[in-house]
Amino acid sequence: MRSLLIPALIALPLAASPAVQAKVDALNNAFAAAMTRGDAAAVAAFYSEDAHLYFFKGTTLKGRAAIQEFMNGMFKGMKVT
Repeated sequence: MRSLLIPALIALPLAASPAVQAKVDALNNAFAAAMTRGDAAAVAAFYSEDAHLYFFKGTTLKGRAAIQEFMNGMFKGMKVT
């Protein structure tokens, strides 16, 4: 019984209220739309000025400006659908 109770208690705070879920969904949709448009500035705006974006091979982008520059280059070489 104890092994079932612990995951249930951990998951409890993860259940978002409908209002919070609607905000999260709206942000996800806005991010996806910016990616699909190839709008590097709009994508970068989702990150803070001092954000760090880590990639799987150890590359790190530091700051919103670096993220936007990377996204500009990425969008020139591909189309997101």
